[in-house]
Amino acid sequence: MRKILLVASVVILVILTGCTLEFPTTEENKAIIYKPIPKPDEVQYYNTIEEAVAHNTLDGYSVDEITEPIKLFRYNNLAVFFFKASNDNEDFVYVYKHYVTGDADIRYSPPVMATKILWIAHKNMVKMFNRDAIGEVLLCIECLNTPQFFSADRTKTFVWGLSQTEKVSNLKIEGQPVTAVIEVELDGEKGYFWYFDDLKTEKLPILGNSGRYYKEGLVITME
Repeated sequence: MRKILLVASVVILVILTGCTLEFPTTEENKAIIYKPIPKPDEVQYYNTIEEAVAHNTLDGYSVDEITEPIKLFRYNNLAVFFFKASNDNEDFVYVYKHYVTGDADIRYSPPVMATKILWIAHKNMVKMFNRDAIGEVLLCIECLNTPQFFSADRTKTFVWGLSQTEKVSNLKIEGQPVTAVIEVELDGEKGYFWYFDDLKTEKLPILGNSGRYYKEGLVITME
């Protein structure tokens, strides 16, 4: 029953938020279309992250402007950019993954992978599944972090999510305190972006050949 409920939550989250980690479907056959991810030497690079965002070519993930940068992560030749943008007076949190080149003179490719989370849909999901603050964290782990597409450093377990409560600043998973919490105004209210730069646990959801499956016993506290 738990597995069925969690799979359903993933499906509904994708529908409500556009939070697909693949790419949009065709109207003809509704099959997932996987756009080939270009190689680093096949893309153009720009002097700023803002220019790179403006040259996005991923259908369904373009923005008119970055309303508010949230966090930029970089490791070697990859960068992951979290930012807020609005569409039709509704706020989204976007996540873009970029190639980067250079050290002192850093340049960014347009995003090669993207997702977005509609804030009101996130709240509706939490309410629909009757999740409390800790349950909201678990929902983010289950839906946004399996597998880890948006980790710049694949040698680490990067875990992130959104929360409606400032108590998330006290978040611990398996006794490890959250690395940082960033307040973001979303739809005129306070929201919180949280992340662990390297969560030390073997209990996170894993993507197996037959789909997601879950390890029990993940300890989450928020005291």
